Amino acid sequence: MTSLLEPARLQARLDELIAAHRVPGAAFGVLHGDDVVAVASGVVNMNTAIETTPDTLFQIGSITKVWTATLVMMLVDEGVLDLDQPVVTYLPEFKVADPDVTTTVTLRHLLSHSSGIGGDHILETGRGDDNLERYVETCAALGQEHELGETMSYCNTGFSVLGRVIEKVTGKTWDRVLNERIITPLGLTHTNTLPEEALLFRTAAGHVPVPDSKDMQLAPVWVLPRSAGPAGQRMLDQAAAHFALPTGFEHSRQVGRRRFSVPGEGKDRASRTGHPAGAVDPLQHCGGFRHLVAFGFGRGLKVVSTVRPDVAEGRGMTR
Repeated sequence: MTSLLEPARLQARLDELIAAHRVPGAAFGVLHGDDVVAVASGVVNMNTAIETTPDTLFQIGSITKVWTATLVMMLVDEGVLDLDQPVVTYLPEFKVADPDVTTTVTLRHLLSHSSGIGGDHILETGRGDDNLERYVETCAALGQEHELGETMSYCNTGFSVLGRVIEKVTGKTWDRVLNERIITPLGLTHTNTLPEEALLFRTAAGHVPVPDSKDMQLAPVWVLPRSAGPAGQRMLDQAAAHFALPTGFEHSRQVGRRRFSVPGEGKDRASRTGHPAGAVDPLQHCGGFRHLVAFGFGRGLKVVSTVRPDVAEGRGMTR
């Protein structure tokens, strides 16, 4: 085992970083070939002082978009969905404020964040299995942030709508389809989407700064509405579980490339990541009360971290 994978070295570095950045708890995993090393530091909840372990569950936020996109692409491969068909082909009840966008926005637009539809429409629509159906009904008044397909703007709304598309064509909830098609086949025994499932495991809580202080406190909201699930607001997972995802991730990445070049790709990558183009491939990230970053460095080396950041100042282990 190379020095890079020495557990003691990784543990010492993680301990140092969470102290420096005031992160309550973090887990860190490295995959090199067939070798996996996972370490953890800090606590899952400052009020209970329960220690963070490598198998602690963290909310992975927008990483879930990769999972939702993978489900869509599976259904595309099976001929159930067509990326270039309008959303109303599968959801006749779908509408937004602009009637032209309503009838022409496609699944590809939603997957590639190029629909222009208001993206921060996060709304409580209940805990029932009809939560996404009810969510889609609330989209009727949403306006445009830019013209359809003109550019890209981050859109949580689109992924909740995609979650409902998945439900409509399969006749099952998004949670169940995710379990049947990805979570169970990959053997991810700790991965889940609902709070009552998270209670069965050691699970991290979010923390935020105390106003006008360097101290941290428990976040007032632990989880966002169930309707935000497909967009990534409540899925829970272990850091090391993401070593199983590269194939699905690469599959979903092709969505935007078939239509247009995503801004920031190629030569601009160095300025976005701090690494030369091609040297490092950041898989995904998310913010809010949780943070996960995955990097692929080539030669079979992948690194995943899950942390509880200082959300007000953006401090986290991965900075």
